[in-house]
Amino acid sequence: MTQRILDTGEQQSSCTVTQRPSRSQTQRPHRAEAQQPPLTESQQPSHIVLSNVTINPEGRLGCHAANSDYIAKVAKAYAHIVEAWGLDDSEAEKLLAVDHLIWMQIKNGKWSGSLNQEQLARIRVVIAIHDALHSCFGVKKANRWATKPNRLAMFHRRKPVDAMIEEGLPMMERAQRFTYELATSA
Repeated sequence: MTQRILDTGEQQSSCTVTQRPSRSQTQRPHRAEAQQPPLTESQQPSHIVLSNVTINPEGRLGCHAANSDYIAKVAKAYAHIVEAWGLDDSEAEKLLAVDHLIWMQIKNGKWSGSLNQEQLARIRVVIAIHDALHSCFGVKKANRWATKPNRLAMFHRRKPVDAMIEEGLPMMERAQRFTYELATSA
């Protein structure tokens, strides 16, 4: 674990960054092999990491300074994730609940404005879902998950991204809990 200090000119904020082992170092046994007992509360990971943005089990972002540098970094992470998921601009802006102009600035790395608490929460959830999926599946399967129709009752055979767009933050948080449980039980 390393400690980074973000210097934004006005204030400094500390951000804990943990390096995750590569997938080749953490190959899981085939499902046919003996199943491990579920992790106890104390054995579960304390956080999930994507780049330098930390998500703890309660779903809170690390680097809590709500400054423009921080917002730009999490917005950039969101843009990379929705691109990896294959979302079009309309889906990406609806999932984040921003208008087209703001989304285009975020997508092009030129966003220097602010986001409200709900939009930051949506980014937090997307990052957490993305990281949980990548800890369970290969890159291709993890990136396809959001755009493939899903048979789980919570999605009603819809694509998870469509369900999250239609039902908003509450559905996004349900999907986050589901993917976190999937990641910690694998």
